[in-house]
Amino acid sequence: MTFFWDVGIENKRQVAGFFSLRDLQNLLYIRQNKVPLKELSVNLAIANRTYQQEGIQRVSERFDNGHRRALIVMATGTGKTRTIMALIELFLRANQARTVLFVADRDALVKQALDENFKVYLPSEPRDRIRTYNIDYSKRLYVGMLQTLIKCHKKFTPGFFDLVIFDECHRSIYNQFREVVEYFDGRIIGLTATPADFIDRNTFQVFHGFDNIPSFNYPYRDAVAEGYLVDYSLYQAQTHFQREGIRGANLSEEDRNTLIQQGLDPDDIDYEGTELERSVSNRDTLRRQWAEIMDVCHKDESGQ
Repeated sequence: MTFFWDVGIENKRQVAGFFSLRDLQNLLYIRQNKVPLKELSVNLAIANRTYQQEGIQRVSERFDNGHRRALIVMATGTGKTRTIMALIELFLRANQARTVLFVADRDALVKQALDENFKVYLPSEPRDRIRTYNIDYSKRLYVGMLQTLIKCHKKFTPGFFDLVIFDECHRSIYNQFREVVEYFDGRIIGLTATPADFIDRNTFQVFHGFDNIPSFNYPYRDAVAEGYLVDYSLYQAQTHFQREGIRGANLSEEDRNTLIQQGLDPDDIDYEGTELERSVSNRDTLRRQWAEIMDVCHKDESGQ
């Protein structure tokens, strides 16, 4: 086993391997030049909502108090990405991070982080996407797919990144994915929209929320109550298939003959309505569903 000990600053901790000379020089620079995160103001051009600023403050206080991991839970549509971009910008400005990694498990999220977030909110910082066949070690901001990092994370030293963010982190803690989370020694933030009550307990453990409480939680109901999200109303409808299912005994003679011609025994047909799109597809049912959705849904002035 390998341990790293930042004498006079933190207790020794187990790490995945030896740090490079570059890693040690970087840690020395941060040690000599860092400013407490909570002493700096949030960049309002990135995150200007009160709850976003509160989330950044909570996480900042947590890291300033010596913790190395944090978990942020925010409802979809409340600006998780802007919050994390403002937090990254704060880390950079406080000289507490010089190299940052943003990890997601879907290609669209990785592209969005690189082109619509880092490029927009941190345009002056050199950035790159991690690919197994071409790694540029000179950048400051990196994005990567979790599936890619499984294959190439050991091309980086454990101390290469000062800050690592795992988007949709409740999906990043299982099987091989967990290895990536545990490999890097930098401070780690888990980000998810899954309500805290529904997150697997292991997620709290991985991101050091040992009391099963996130570092910051902004739930859907709070967002609706404060006017940041619009609540939904549920419309329930069922087609004949969903109510009655499909059973050979109830088919018309024409349908039974069609099945026989296809080499099927009509009496073997027995589907519950709940099996729609699981075991059986019914094109007419799907058409009727979408027709009803378009008939009863809310529309704008143009009818869209």
